[in-house]
Amino acid sequence: MKSVIEEYIKNVDNVTDVVITSQEIGEDNKSLMTKLVFKFGEVKIQSSIFENTAISILGFIMNFHYTIQQKITRQALLEMVNDFNKKAPGAKASLKNIEGKKIIIDFRIETFFSESSDMKNIIAATLPMFILSPVMLSKTLENKGYKHNSIMED
Repeated sequence: MKSVIEEYIKNVDNVTDVVITSQEIGEDNKSLMTKLVFKFGEVKIQSSIFENTAISILGFIMNFHYTIQQKITRQALLEMVNDFNKKAPGAKASLKNIEGKKIIIDFRIETFFSESSDMKNIIAATLPMFILSPVMLSKTLENKGYKHNSIMED
């Protein structure tokens, strides 16, 4: 069984270095779970794809870290992540870890497809918006008075 969505991702402009990290066929032989990693421009994105005959789910995940110049409490950070999640259409952030002044944030987005969906166009429209998520959270940090030196992929 071959992933249909994987082929669409490979054919989106600016997508390179697509590598399948795992693939499992369901016990019913009607479902497929594929995990892959690829680059969209310079950003590395992990993807999980669940496909079956009724519906397919595509998830994208990015990990970024921010180096904060001053001390920030976990509570303040969680409030900013929640604020981001209220404002970001479809994309969700979660706090992965705090290591001193380095904050690691997961960004994810999930999209559902049916067989009739125009997958390539939806994927091509989703990725450019999704990769803006780290910059949007950066602006939230700055607006709350937390200056940071960098936003880096983890």
